[in-house]
Amino acid sequence: MSHTRWRIVALLVVASFVAYLLRTNMSVAGERIMTDVGLTPVQLGWVLAAFAWGYALFQLPGGMLGDLLGGRRALALVTALWGVLNFLVALVPRGAASGSLLVIASLVSLRFLMGAAQAPLFPVLGGSVIARWFPPSGWALPNALTNSGLTLGAAATGPPR
Repeated sequence: MSHTRWRIVALLVVASFVAYLLRTNMSVAGERIMTDVGLTPVQLGWVLAAFAWGYALFQLPGGMLGDLLGGRRALALVTALWGVLNFLVALVPRGAASGSLLVIASLVSLRFLMGAAQAPLFPVLGGSVIARWFPPSGWALPNALTNSGLTLGAAATGPPR
């Protein structure tokens, strides 16, 4: 594999790693989030489920976006959205004084949008990047390494001590 392709694979692994950090961070920090913003366990469940709904609903349209924009532009767009959405989570008002409906609506909306923004990642990686930038005989290694990145990203968000 050429030097350029190794750099591409490295970026794909980093994107997979970060995606899974962002995917699992709320569930790991759930107990602290409940205390910090005044959520009940059921309300936290709504927040966590919102990601899955956004992800499920935008997987196909996200893959189509990758085909429309191309892998490079689509990945740049979705990863920029991840950063913006994570920043906005930090701006969610804290505590009961801010109004629990506002807190829940903000967190559910942001997590839904995060799911929607992450949905294109693997269709774009597999269909718009790896399938187009690597020969068919070279698809296995980039796919295996990006899968390793997501597994390591999930492992990196393990429970706090």
